[in-house]
Amino acid sequence: MRCVLVVLLALAGCDSSPCEDAVLLTACPDCGPGQVRAGVTAGGGSGSVVRPGGGIARIGCETHLVRHDAAFEQDTDVGLYVQGAPELEGVTADDIALVVDRLEGGTELVAVARSGTEVWRISTAASDIGMVAAGDQVIAYGQSADPLGFGDFTVAGLFAVALGAADGQPRWAWSSPQDFQAAITAAGSDDGSVVVGGVFTGALELGGTSAPVNAGAAAGFVGMLDASGAGVWARQLIGPAASDVAVLARGADGSVAVAGGFSGGTLDLDTVVLHPGGAVSDQFVAVLEADGTPRWGTLLGDATIEPLEAMAVTDADVVVGGRNADALSFGGETVPQQIDAWIASLGDGSVTWLVQLGGAGTQLIASLGWNGALHASVVQYAAEGDPPASLDFHDAALEGDGVLHLELAP
Repeated sequence: MRCVLVVLLALAGCDSSPCEDAVLLTACPDCGPGQVRAGVTAGGGSGSVVRPGGGIARIGCETHLVRHDAAFEQDTDVGLYVQGAPELEGVTADDIALVVDRLEGGTELVAVARSGTEVWRISTAASDIGMVAAGDQVIAYGQSADPLGFGDFTVAGLFAVALGAADGQPRWAWSSPQDFQAAITAAGSDDGSVVVGGVFTGALELGGTSAPVNAGAAAGFVGMLDASGAGVWARQLIGPAASDVAVLARGADGSVAVAGGFSGGTLDLDTVVLHPGGAVSDQFVAVLEADGTPRWGTLLGDATIEPLEAMAVTDADVVVGGRNADALSFGGETVPQQIDAWIASLGDGSVTWLVQLGGAGTQLIASLGWNGALHASVVQYAAEGDPPASLDFHDAALEGDGVLHLELAP
């Protein structure tokens, strides 16, 4: 790490003092589906990511990278060299943490080993950029109105660039020129492939064996790039006046979970057609096979305001989390009309369990993840001038602003 450099530049950076911001929760091994098995409460306002070998990683004490093992005991605690606001994007199979440090006028992409050593650091002018692990690669994805350089590759519009997880060297790049309405998200797989999705305008091509897609207006899309960057398949969300893909997740069988929204008509996924249920717009969850053909799809309630915030695929179900401001129905089970967070497990499109997290202040589902255990992060805060936030969820209490990092029974 570069603590000396940080001191010289008078920047936020490496803090070698222990990050003692977490309190271990009492384990509950016999809890039922959706209930809290174990976890920690912590300060800060960001979610955690799962470690492939078990446990989680999180940003603690603002500039610390903290890893917990499967029992939530603290595994490692290292100070980060950061100049802006660090965000933890994921962890590779080799336990390399992927950190995005957002600055004014650009972003730094950083890979940090378990020891705290920086494996690589890449500076880019992109402000809208993220990273996801995909086998022995890291996929940097985002949107930029101006051309960006990654080694010998230049991208613009929507883009995905494969970097070697061990050295950060660019391996391949894909991009598609788009306007300001475009957006992209991504989900990687152990085989090195990556699924990209979001919103596009006009035309979009992934190349390879995939067919080009074309929309007269902004529309949602989803497609797969293999480990070499070649397009495998692509499809757009057909039918409604407006649609988008907001969140993606991968299943162990190669399936792709897709969540997003649509308005203005039905949503046509070929063999799966979703009809509107909300007054203004609807959110949906669908699962596609590894070749992009639809397996099932379902509306995610019928409320006017129902933002989806996170999603994960377990060995059996798709788990989604969000919050609602109106009464929200999941196949007959209704969440009351108030701004609260919820987590639901969907099996073949049907709800297998549903839990609501509410209390004083605001609660958000910051992240969901699966690594043989189901993990959820719940961020809680109170607006300035309001009473302190408070949450009591299955004996996992949190008073004041902070985060609950939980393992839930699937």
